[in-house]
Amino acid sequence: MPYQPAILGTARLNNFRLNYLSADLAGDRATHTRILLGGVDITRPDAPVRVLYKSASIADRVYDEPNTCALTLYGAAVTVGTPLEVWVNSNAPVLLFNGELQTVEKTYKGRPSTVVQPVTAIDDTARANRRRPLRPYVAVSATTIAQDLMATYAPGFSSAGVEANLPPVTITFDGSEGGMKGCLTALAKIIGAYWYFEQRTLYFFVTPPGTSPDPIDDTPGRFLHEPAITWAIDKSQVRTRVYGKGASTAITSTIAASTDLVPVREATMFNPAGGQAIAGLAPEAAASRILTYTGVQLGGGGGLVGPGASPSAAPILALVAGTGIESGVHRYAYTFTTAAGESIPGPVSTITVGLLAPPATGPTAGAATAGGAVNPGVHDYLVTFVTATGETTNSPGSNAVVTTAGTSVPTPGATGAALRGVPGNLAAGVTYRYRTTFTVSGGETLPGAASAAITPTVPPGPATVAQTADYESGGALLPGHFYEYRLSGIAGGYETALCPVFGVTIPNDELLTRIVLGYVTVSADPRITGRKLYRWVTSEWRLVTTIPDNLPNLFYRDGAADASLGPARAGTGAIGTPPGDQATVTVPTSGDARATGRRIYRSDAGAPYRFLGSIGNNTATSLIDNTASVAGQAEAPTTDTSGSTSYMTVPLTNLPIGPPIVTARRLYRGDGGPYKLVTTIANNTQTTYADTASSASLGANLPAVNTAAANQVSMTLPLGGAGVTGRKIYRSAANAQPLLLLGGFADNTTPGITDTSSDAVLGAAAPVTDTSGLVQPSGQVPAGATSIIVANPAAVASTGGWAVVGNGEQVIRYTGKTANALTGIPATGPGSLVASVSYNSTITVAPALVGVSGVLEQILKGAPVHVWVQRDDTAAQAYMASLDGSGDGVYEHIWSDERRSEASLIQVCTAQLALYSRPLVTVTYATRDLKTKSGKTVTIALTTPAIHEALTIQDVTITELGIAGLRPKFTVTASSVRQSFEAILQMLIRKADA
Repeated sequence: MPYQPAILGTARLNNFRLNYLSADLAGDRATHTRILLGGVDITRPDAPVRVLYKSASIADRVYDEPNTCALTLYGAAVTVGTPLEVWVNSNAPVLLFNGELQTVEKTYKGRPSTVVQPVTAIDDTARANRRRPLRPYVAVSATTIAQDLMATYAPGFSSAGVEANLPPVTITFDGSEGGMKGCLTALAKIIGAYWYFEQRTLYFFVTPPGTSPDPIDDTPGRFLHEPAITWAIDKSQVRTRVYGKGASTAITSTIAASTDLVPVREATMFNPAGGQAIAGLAPEAAASRILTYTGVQLGGGGGLVGPGASPSAAPILALVAGTGIESGVHRYAYTFTTAAGESIPGPVSTITVGLLAPPATGPTAGAATAGGAVNPGVHDYLVTFVTATGETTNSPGSNAVVTTAGTSVPTPGATGAALRGVPGNLAAGVTYRYRTTFTVSGGETLPGAASAAITPTVPPGPATVAQTADYESGGALLPGHFYEYRLSGIAGGYETALCPVFGVTIPNDELLTRIVLGYVTVSADPRITGRKLYRWVTSEWRLVTTIPDNLPNLFYRDGAADASLGPARAGTGAIGTPPGDQATVTVPTSGDARATGRRIYRSDAGAPYRFLGSIGNNTATSLIDNTASVAGQAEAPTTDTSGSTSYMTVPLTNLPIGPPIVTARRLYRGDGGPYKLVTTIANNTQTTYADTASSASLGANLPAVNTAAANQVSMTLPLGGAGVTGRKIYRSAANAQPLLLLGGFADNTTPGITDTSSDAVLGAAAPVTDTSGLVQPSGQVPAGATSIIVANPAAVASTGGWAVVGNGEQVIRYTGKTANALTGIPATGPGSLVASVSYNSTITVAPALVGVSGVLEQILKGAPVHVWVQRDDTAAQAYMASLDGSGDGVYEHIWSDERRSEASLIQVCTAQLALYSRPLVTVTYATRDLKTKSGKTVTIALTTPAIHEALTIQDVTITELGIAGLRPKFTVTASSVRQSFEAILQMLIRKADA
């Protein structure tokens, strides 16, 4: 019989119910808690160490504090350092805690024989915190910094949980952070990140890893009712303006109020492009005076006090217009000659000869102003340099500027007109038309389109007398008799012609003696205000009655005897002068804000349009015309006078200034075609110009070729000291290095020459050995001197500044320099020479803040000065002002850290605003959701209590572990931002220091 394999598939297992789990057992696996101590599951009944029921709790805190676990053990003794892990859900295990035992106690429960061991464990933070990182980072991604910290200072740890592509930061770790924990927290605060350790892996992130917790909403079972959910708002930590006080140095000389150049011991921590600093007024005084500066002078470079031996200053060179020297770079130096021989060359000066370089910067074109004749359009400008030999090519272009001619108010649209049917002064049979203009302050547009023609008509007479006729008794008419009627209309003193005859025969009934005329005709012309009824008697039409209205539905009863009728009418035609009419004129409005009113013009029977009337606003839309005639009134305008101001003058600033060789500048303008000459500015100093020229008046085209030859060099040579009898000048050939003899002076008085020589005349090489016998003489500069002789002052600014003498005990202020001296030193007070200075002492340019404003009083030497920044969240300030009901919403805070430069301070202050510019919102709740973890974002959307927030989980306490069929309880604190006690304490210390 063949052997049956011993492997059973799932189907066979199920046949024997070997793969079967009851519902109760399956539920227990999903909530089962395993606690591993040293790798041993101590929840098993046969474990040597057991956990006291319900004694375990876990504290999960966001970055400032490590996660901890507390539990009580019984059984075999345990030791500190033993690894501890807490897991839940055997189906899909979730790690709640891992770390090592940090404390172990022994006590008993009930009686001494029942020994228990309360223990606490801490997560991997303690292990990672054993070393103190010492490392600067400048503009490095926070991702790279976190990875580097782990690789360098946390052996055995992984950085696999660090989020990629985090923003760059500047930060320095100097050991004061208290280890890895403090470094990671400081780094996280700059970018608003969070971190934690789990299984010796660092998780450092802005976007939380893993699955977000379930929303806390109205879905049943999402939260527990014990404890109840709470919501709170707190504005005690709000800051909408953050000041940063960073790295510091000392002011190296007492300075007076209003000083704009402040000498400092070190300037590298300040922004070369300018910024703010905060200074004390004395060496031990707190920093309180905010200064603004526009730049930084780093210092360094200088010379020796005294006249020097061999030349200590380079020759001073300047280009000269003309020809002679080959184009290219040339080097110049000179030597001293004495009776004994010649010194070696002094410092070298370099200059490029050839065609003069065009201006490096272009002018600035301002917005066009009123007046001028620059054609409307877009314009830009170029500048060239002019020398004695020619003209350079152009500078970079200016910005473009638009000029505009005065614009008129748009002409009105068509005017409308309609007859009113009201007796008036517009004559019947005459044709009328209307046009409208817009008026502005001091002007008027052309008329708009004419209205359609309107022509008043004569009111027509009635078409008939009545619609019906009937009979009744009560009158004096004769039965069986035939009567004839006619009707006319009345309009004032005018009566229309009679309508056709309306005949009525009374039946031959002695009782019928009165005629009833039904629905007596009315006129459609509203000018008809009455009617006259006539009856034929013998040979004439006699007035029966005058009806005083033109209303419909009239029944008139005529029973009058012939003898009682009124007077006879003269004929049947119209009587009197027919009435005129009136018109409603519909007037267009303007969409141009300059329009202040309208004027209406009328043409009578094809005559020219003449003034009818005006409307003094731009809102009314109609006018009633009852004017008989406009003859004699002004005719409509034929010229538009509504135009606005022309802006055709272009103000120009920042006209480039050239080197001394430049004698004039030429300004060219582009109007969309070739650039053409606007003007020649016959100097090298003027920096502004107002262009008013029309395109037609522009001159020559912009030159395409540079003709400003600058192949000569003006050279100034400092004089030598005692014993110097002459000087020799050395120059290199074009674009070469060796110095060759050019010429010289057999004296120590001639100040300089203009070099026009070609390379072909250059002679012997410069000496490499000093045979002059010159030595620096002994001497000193006395205290209180207003100038100080310097062997080589080339490094110091000719416009003045501060200089450090010797070892830095004296820092002097000077306002200018000569070829061998600093000048303008105050005799007394700040910046003066307070002690004599020996020859051969060093003198160097002092580090300084330049362009300083805000020095309101004297500041003493040694006073501290710090980097200072200010960051504002204006949106938060507006929000807090509305929340407060008054004020400006500014809540100020100072962050002080002397390790930080300006860029790093800005990052910290910006992060502070991102975290604390709004009131702190905190929600507490409890849940059994295993996805709950500090650092994750939880969404809360409850109908009642009405809470709608998206918050970061800050603090989780995990209890009720190991209860069969029940997941652990997570008691949560979530907030918009949180400061731990430790962080608040550190901030208070920093604030006190500030």
